Amino acid sequence: MNNQKAIEMLYRIGVLSSVIFPAVLIVSFVIHHMGEYSMVDLIRLKWIYIPLSPERFMELFSSNSNMDFIIPHLIIYLAIPFGIPAIAYLGYLLFEKKPWFSITGISLSLIGIVFMGGVFGSWLSFTAIGNISADQIPGAISLIKGFEVVP
Repeated sequence: MNNQKAIEMLYRIGVLSSVIFPAVLIVSFVIHHMGEYSMVDLIRLKWIYIPLSPERFMELFSSNSNMDFIIPHLIIYLAIPFGIPAIAYLGYLLFEKKPWFSITGISLSLIGIVFMGGVFGSWLSFTAIGNISADQIPGAISLIKGFEVVP
């Protein structure tokens, strides 16, 4: 394989990743909110996040519907490797005109994508909540209330 073929292959991987990664994020977002919101709410794009009450949170995770929340997070977690070539490709495009912006953007974006992997990995650990016994649910609800931040 000569150098030109390698560059062309990396270019294609970057273009493909730049399309796949955001598309997977959008699809997962829609899947995630399908049970709690209507399609009209998703189209209106209200930028106000209303968190679930601790009681509703425990109800969802202790029932069989916890997979409705886990599957979108798992899809995004598995799509995170597509974010790295997408970041590199976009940085490459910017490098010709603004090299320092490109280097800074790639660095911060790579830190962000690693952080994003950690956040989605921690969300996947919430499946353990669905396995607690019924007599422990009131204690779990009070614990979740302790995590709430009131603005």
